[in-house]
Amino acid sequence: MKNQKLIIETVGTISKKEDLVSFDNPNQIMAFETAHAYPGYNGIVPQNYDPNSLFLITKERYLTEEIFRVSQNIRESVKFSFDAAVSSVNYQNKRYPAIRLKELMNYSFIPELLQAYIDHGIGFEKKKSVKAVNTLIQVTRPFILEPVSDECYRDLKDDQMYYFTIPHLLAWDEFEKHILDVKYNAPGLNFDAAMALFYRAEKIVDAVRIYQESLTKKELQTIKEKFLKLL
Repeated sequence: MKNQKLIIETVGTISKKEDLVSFDNPNQIMAFETAHAYPGYNGIVPQNYDPNSLFLITKERYLTEEIFRVSQNIRESVKFSFDAAVSSVNYQNKRYPAIRLKELMNYSFIPELLQAYIDHGIGFEKKKSVKAVNTLIQVTRPFILEPVSDECYRDLKDDQMYYFTIPHLLAWDEFEKHILDVKYNAPGLNFDAAMALFYRAEKIVDAVRIYQESLTKKELQTIKEKFLKLL
C-alpha cells in the first residue's frame, strides 16, 4: 500500500474563452460549435483532438445530476459513443445553459442524439440567428487526476492536460491578463490555458489548466511559478 499511486476522481469545472460559430442542425435548435480546439495554443493540434465540440442550448438550467444521468442512459441505448457535459455559453450579455457534446465520430448521429435527449424530457431553445463570437464558456465535467509534483496534476482522462493549484478564485479578466503576461515573459512556451476548479471532500480547489503537447514537468513548473508571482 505504501507505494500505491494517489489517484483523485472528482468533478469540477473548466472556464475558458472559445471561438464559437453557429451550428446548423436539422432539429432547428440553437447551437454552437467550436471553431478551434485550443485558441491559445499556436502549435499543431493532434489528430485525436476534434475541434468541433458542440454546445446545444437548453430551455432551462438543468441539474448537473440530471444531465449526467440522462446522458448515461442514452449512452447505454445508442450504438455510437459520445461525451456529454453540463455547460454554459455567454452570448450577447446573456448566459445560456447548454449541453456540451464532443467525441462524436459522425455528425449524422446528431438528430438521433437530440431526439434521445428530448425523449428524456430535456428541452432545447429554438434556432435563432447567431454570429461568430469569441466568448466565455464553462463546462462541468469529471476529472481523474494524478499528482506529478507539488500541487500539480496530470489528467488521466487526457494526458496532454495538466493543472496547478492557485490560492484563490480569480476574475476572468485578471486570469487572462496574468496568462498573457506569462506568455510574454516565457516566449519559448506555447500553451493554451483555462481556469479550473475541483471539488474535494473539505474544500473547493481553484486551479489553472494548461494544454501543451508534450509538456514537461519543468515547463509546467515554470508556468506555475511565473503565474503565482503575479498574484
